[in-house]
Parts: sequence; C-alpha cells; structure tokens
Amino acid sequence: MTNSTNLQWFPTNAPIASSRTDDIWFIDPLVGWAVNSNGQIIKTTDGGDNWKIQFQTPIVNRRPVYLRCVGFSTPLNGWVGTVSEQQRLYHTTDGGETWAIVENLPENAPVKICGISVVNESVIYASGTNDPADIPARMMKTVDGGATWTAWDMSEYATILIDNYEHLAEKALAEPSLLLNFTSILNLGDRPFAHAMLQSDRLSN
Repeated sequence: MTNSTNLQWFPTNAPIASSRTDDIWFIDPLVGWAVNSNGQIIKTTDGGDNWKIQFQTPIVNRRPVYLRCVGFSTPLNGWVGTVSEQQRLYHTTDGGETWAIVENLPENAPVKICGISVVNESVIYASGTNDPADIPARMMKTVDGGATWTAWDMSEYATILIDNYEHLAEKALAEPSLLLNFTSILNLGDRPFAHAMLQSDRLSN
C-alpha cells in the first residue's frame, strides 16, 4: 500500500498467500476485497490499511480452492472466480459475509474462471482458462444478474484467456457498443504464447 502524502509503500496486515494474491476490487475508496491462492477472500473497510479474512474455501484434495478473480457490482453483490472445476464461481449477496457456489453454469462454461468483469448488477462477463491443459478458451456472460448464463468458444481467437477487464461500469454508460476488453494468450506459430489484447465491439458474443 502507498501513502499519498509521501509516496512511500508499506506492508499491510493482509495474510501472505502460499503462492500469490491474484486479484483485488474496490467498490469505493474504503471498501475492497482481494482473493488469493490460499482460498481466502479478504476484505478491507479502511482503504487497505487493515484486512480481515472474510471467507475460507473448503479443502478439496488436501488443498483450499485457489481463488483467481473478484468483482462487485454493489457493496453487497459480488462474484469470485476460481481454478477449481467443481467450484468455478462463488456469489455473495451480503457483502461477502456468506458465499454460495453458482450451480447454474452452462455446460460449455470455462473450465476454470480466471477473469471476471462486473459491469453492473445485471451484466457480468467471465473468462478462462489460463491453463493450456484446459483448452478451449471460453467466455461466458449473464445479463440478468446470474439467473441465466450463456457461454461461447474463443479458440478461434486465443489459446488461453487470462483476464477480461475495463472500466466497464463507466464505459457501458458512455459507449454501450464497446463493452469488453480481454487479455489473451495467442497461438502464433513460432510464438506459441504471445500476449495480446482483444477487444469486442458488441455486447453479444
């Protein structure tokens, strides 16, 4: 964390992950969440000065579920993607006090969810996977707050998908036709793992 007064970085009391803390999301300047390889969802209410473990995933095959991405549409409504096929997506409606596994994903959903973009309470995009063993690369979205999901194959454009992101809430209002950027790993022959940015020019797939 940095102090804007003297531009110095200093550690917080956030738990140290076994591998890494992969994603962070702030809903406002004070309230934010982060997720890590220990299967922990951690929360701050003071701008990152202090963090507490809000949720711990269950142990699967002697390991916690690796949490890869997080996004919130409101202080109460949020989503977390994982690299566990059995527990790909978690959802909260109470600010993270409780989390439930999303059970209604389509059959062709990403095997693991490595990137998520929460546009608003209705529209959420997710992508995966970041592991070449889990191809094809896929995207999915909901336009009704998770009541239903649609998914599609992205292998024509990318070998794996690492993330999808943009300042979508503001961009959706300003430019409804340009809603989605996503980072990918392309298979380009002699450069089998070249990094690229792809942009969608429409809401649908």
